Amino acid sequence: MIKNYFKIAVRHFWRYRGFTLINGLGLMIGMAACIVLAIYVRYEASYDRFFPNYERIYRVVTDDAAGGELERSAVTAAPVAPFLLETLPDVEAATRLFKGSFEFERGTTVFQEKQVFFADSTVFDVLGMTLIQGDPTTALDNPFSVVMTPAAAGRYFGDEDPVGQTLRINREVDAMVTGVLMPLTANAHLDIQILGSMSSVEAMQSWLFTNWVSAQFYTYIRVRPGTDATALSARMNSGLQQRAATIERETAWAFKLALEPLSEIYLTSDRTQQAGPIGSASMMSILGLIGFFILLLACVNFINLSTARAAERVREVGVRKAVGARREQVAAQFLIESMLLSFCSLLLAMGIVWLSLPAFAAYLGKPLVVGGGELPWMLGMVAFLWLVVGIAAGSYPAFYLARFKPALVIKGKHGSEKGRMRRALVVLQFTISITLVAATAVIFSQIEYVNAFDPGFRRQHMVAIPFGEDTAIRQQLDAVKASLLQQPGVEGVTASSESPAASLRDGNWLMTVETADGTMIETAMTHLLVDAQFLDVYEIDIVAGRGFSEEFVSDSSGALVINEAAAAQLGFQRPEQAVGRRFDAWPSGGVIIGVVRSFNFRSLHEAIQPLALRVIPEQVAVLTLRLSTGDLESTLAGVETVWRSFGSRRPFTYTFLDEAGAAQYTSERRLGQTLAGFSALAIFIACLGLLGLMAFSAERRTKEIGIRKILGASVAQIARLLTRELLSLVLVASVVATPIAYLLTDVWLGQFAYRLPGAATQYLLAGVLALLIAVLTVGAQAVTIALRDPVDSLRYE
Repeated sequence: MIKNYFKIAVRHFWRYRGFTLINGLGLMIGMAACIVLAIYVRYEASYDRFFPNYERIYRVVTDDAAGGELERSAVTAAPVAPFLLETLPDVEAATRLFKGSFEFERGTTVFQEKQVFFADSTVFDVLGMTLIQGDPTTALDNPFSVVMTPAAAGRYFGDEDPVGQTLRINREVDAMVTGVLMPLTANAHLDIQILGSMSSVEAMQSWLFTNWVSAQFYTYIRVRPGTDATALSARMNSGLQQRAATIERETAWAFKLALEPLSEIYLTSDRTQQAGPIGSASMMSILGLIGFFILLLACVNFINLSTARAAERVREVGVRKAVGARREQVAAQFLIESMLLSFCSLLLAMGIVWLSLPAFAAYLGKPLVVGGGELPWMLGMVAFLWLVVGIAAGSYPAFYLARFKPALVIKGKHGSEKGRMRRALVVLQFTISITLVAATAVIFSQIEYVNAFDPGFRRQHMVAIPFGEDTAIRQQLDAVKASLLQQPGVEGVTASSESPAASLRDGNWLMTVETADGTMIETAMTHLLVDAQFLDVYEIDIVAGRGFSEEFVSDSSGALVINEAAAAQLGFQRPEQAVGRRFDAWPSGGVIIGVVRSFNFRSLHEAIQPLALRVIPEQVAVLTLRLSTGDLESTLAGVETVWRSFGSRRPFTYTFLDEAGAAQYTSERRLGQTLAGFSALAIFIACLGLLGLMAFSAERRTKEIGIRKILGASVAQIARLLTRELLSLVLVASVVATPIAYLLTDVWLGQFAYRLPGAATQYLLAGVLALLIAVLTVGAQAVTIALRDPVDSLRYE
């Protein structure tokens, strides 16, 4: 019996190979897209789940309400970890990480290491990190001890054994390598290349370890089995209440602690000062839905074409039933056909996945693989996909065809199929496709909008050169700036603690400021530390007072420039009212000398925040050069020559500010590009369905077309007859898709404080584009059919 089912299925596929090809191609593309996206979503969801006991590990984070502005940061003060260990029995172990960028040197080899963490020796216990060489119980006990990954060790020691050797840090202290660290996997929210002892930080900045206000440490705790995180969080803040109240009374710094599960940090944390790049749970949801919808489109194609051919197969069904076939046997025949086509499509889809996955992984920068430990999951997913698609796509056609009564079928009275189901499914297909196209258009337009948005400072032909702890540059900074100004193509040079294009994340500094009514209030504000040339080089407009100047000695210690947002926060109706007001903050107080136009020092996801600019020369770490539009390559070569002439031995690196600004929207850009690719697949699959339905419609109306042509119908009239219904369905889908696309993209646009004006145009264009593609798809085929010789049409049958 089963053998006969397969024989009939193969004969049917061969006889109607055009429809088989369309169905199989749609299923193949839908399955391949679904599998690729499933692999990616699974990888993103797997972050930090390789840590032993990850389900019992939490990161302690801070909600800082200083100055009335809530800042949700990923860091805590140093005393938090020991406090929790002492006061909460449910906390089994705790560790702290301190991140920084440091210059490491061995002989003539110098690197500015950006992924340097200092940690308590308990880090191996809490996070389960291991050493390839060295003893984890003692490796981080002593000050200025470091462990490093094989890749980091290779930069300095080559093939030599690094253990026991020393490295110079910031040209100030020597650190001994006490172990070789097993690298964390790529799906970790921490990227640790060099790990130093926390006692090193304590030796250099001991005040941090008794200070409850300076939050600079990543704190992780492991709780006992069965601990309720919500209850623990409440007890944690309850225990801190008295201490927090004292801190708030003394410093006006109000804070609370919160817990983040380790496995949720990467996808769901939206806090500032993250230890590394984070992902997006919303993006994963979107991509997961896209994969589902593309597969749904392929299944809809199958259902549409199968039911469309019902009239072709009802006589077959009638004969089968007349000779004794039961309804379930007829349904089984069609289900087996569906399962067989689904299986063949799946084999081809796996080939596409195998060929395309490396390129997709390279584009995303993720090590996506199919084999290894992922193979059992992969095989299970493929089997599940085959069963679901085969049954889901085949069930409706099977039971639809199996319901016909043999007596009526043989008499040709099986009923008139009005195609309501087919029409609804075509509308569904193009509704999904148009929604995806509209979403893609909106995302790309928003990215283009934010890239073109005037941030309030110059970004074009601006180059940022970090020097950090490079003492050769820092100790001769004024001479370096003067020499760079002499270089052809360099129009201006300034130094600052950060570049505004890098999205300032310094956190809030507490300060006391005089308000409009003359009272001094405690507030908190993001600080940008600059030199006297900063405002001129960045071309930031001054709206009241003046900017910094080297002619005023007091500017280097007692002057403050604020932005318009800060003036408004302090209660001043007009910017000029803030000029001359007193302030007091580390390291000294003074007066506000000017107000600048508010500029975007963070991404356009956020509204402009209050900002204070101060001249503190010892805190600057980045040089920014304003270049002319001439030969940038030779200008930068000259800049590097000057840089080297001052004895800097670290790699010369630079960033164009317009590129740094665009990099803030990398995840959105990738989402848009990924969405564009899969939207194209969705449209292609939907058009395959139209193509199949068009061919079927023409086949059923062959004789009618011949008669109409003999009676004088033109090619245009015949083409309009064939395409009218299908194109009207696409038009209906456009109307349905517009509000859906609006609701979905409006949620996505809500993450931007500055959003694309006139997004409605994108929805209209998406509908027009889909309609145009549908016209080209079915129109070309309709014209071909209409041009056939009517004599051939009349000989049909």
